[in-house]
Amino acid sequence: MITSKLMDQDHRIIVAFTLTTKPSMLWEDYVFSIDAFKKNLQLTFDEVYLKQAKFWTDYVMNHFSDKDGLFLYEFNLDPQLLTRKN
Repeated sequence: MITSKLMDQDHRIIVAFTLTTKPSMLWEDYVFSIDAFKKNLQLTFDEVYLKQAKFWTDYVMNHFSDKDGLFLYEFNLDPQLLTRKN
């Protein structure tokens, strides 16, 4: 399945296919992937796509939103940011 090439062992989306992979830190990568997996579900009726889309939706809600429920552009656990804008 495509997920073996698309994400790492922690289910984070990989954005660079090089010798060193880089997990995605932008919510857009997850949103586009969720939409694609929902469309695959409609075509195949395979629940694997639904489960992965649900996992990524929960992941986005947990890692790309602040305490007020507003979405952040960057990953909320990235220690390298000096400021964060909503």
